[in-house]
Amino acid sequence: MPQIKKSLISVSQFMIDNNVYLEFYSSFFSMKDEAMGRVLLQGKPKNCLYIFLTSMTPINHPQTYLSQRAPLDVWHCRVGHPSYQIIRPLVSKFSLPTSSNKILGVCLTYQKEKVIAFLFLVLNQSLIILLN
Repeated sequence: MPQIKKSLISVSQFMIDNNVYLEFYSSFFSMKDEAMGRVLLQGKPKNCLYIFLTSMTPINHPQTYLSQRAPLDVWHCRVGHPSYQIIRPLVSKFSLPTSSNKILGVCLTYQKEKVIAFLFLVLNQSLIILLN
């Protein structure tokens, strides 16, 4: 669309870079924090385009999240998916605010990384066998 005179973004890259997800509806859109699901920004479409206006004010200022209590699972994600044997003492040592010490479920990101590492190991060993 050569007549567009606005900056366009890659929605996927924007979400990855900012740890957010976007929800689009016919009358508005929302940008939400990926970890907590809180609405950070809302906007309305203009001329059939969803536009981030520079004058938009965020729903919540990001600094309000600094001391918010989060479940242990969220801290696990925030610090790079270490094992829970590592995250529990870390949360305790640095007095990180938690709402619960319960593990709510299996970390899918961690599980995916384990599968990828396993597949790499299997493929690497298969390659070594083939070369020998």
